[in-house]
Amino acid sequence: MRHLLAERFRAHAPRHLEPSGDTRLDAALRRAFEEARSARPELRIPETEFVGFIAERLPTDCEPLHFLADLRAGDLYLTCACLRGDPQALVVFDKLLSAEVTRQASRGRENVDDLIQRMREKLLVAESGVQPKLASYSGRSALGRWLGAVIARTFIDLARRKKHEVRLDTPLEVRLAGTSADPELQYLKDRYGHELREAFRATVAELPAREANVLQLHFLEAMSAAQIGRMYGVNARTVQRWIANAREWILAGTLRRVGDRFGLETQDAESLLGLARSQLANLPMFLEASKK
Repeated sequence: MRHLLAERFRAHAPRHLEPSGDTRLDAALRRAFEEARSARPELRIPETEFVGFIAERLPTDCEPLHFLADLRAGDLYLTCACLRGDPQALVVFDKLLSAEVTRQASRGRENVDDLIQRMREKLLVAESGVQPKLASYSGRSALGRWLGAVIARTFIDLARRKKHEVRLDTPLEVRLAGTSADPELQYLKDRYGHELREAFRATVAELPAREANVLQLHFLEAMSAAQIGRMYGVNARTVQRWIANAREWILAGTLRRVGDRFGLETQDAESLLGLARSQLANLPMFLEASKK
């Protein structure tokens, strides 16, 4: 018995796949296609074409069945239709894009219509042999969340560009007054500040018992590393390492929570690292709250 969908998938996958599990793979691909069609009944993409589209997005470190189990099939189906130039799909996508750009631009001074057009071009138009940005969507997170991350990255890039743009006819005192402001940092605070604080709070609340006790003793009871070390039978350097590791654990957990919520790409998460580190100044407050 031939498994046509599995064969198609293997033919388009970015790495070699053994045919030994084709029965299960074929069934999983059929479910993904049915889910996609159910989510977007107004769109029509041939089953084998969509399966090839899915296969091209298989991560190198993920098994096909695991990938398919978490796949946002309806969102990927819409993406495939958009990249094919389907008019109905483009109308749906444009509404999603416009809503997300408008939401993110609400605190800024950018022209929303110009931003929407800029994002349309970035996401849907290929340039100099480079695929449109939308082609990099893999279906592993919700399309709206992924779009939010791409738009956030664009806003950050715009903020950086503005930071370095200085008109020659601008008075010197105005130029100097503007150098202390960091538009990128302000954007990050506006965009992610509340979520970052909530993620920080939740991560601190989940600290392992020893690390939570050590941080509370150090930050709330003002005990030195040497004093804490005597309580645990270790030297001060070990306690200092525990504290440093706990801080990094909190940072990593905070960024992971924010990343999971917004579907951030690695570059976006790295941009938030400085802002997340600033939350460490409030660590005593979060530790006190976690005791209650």
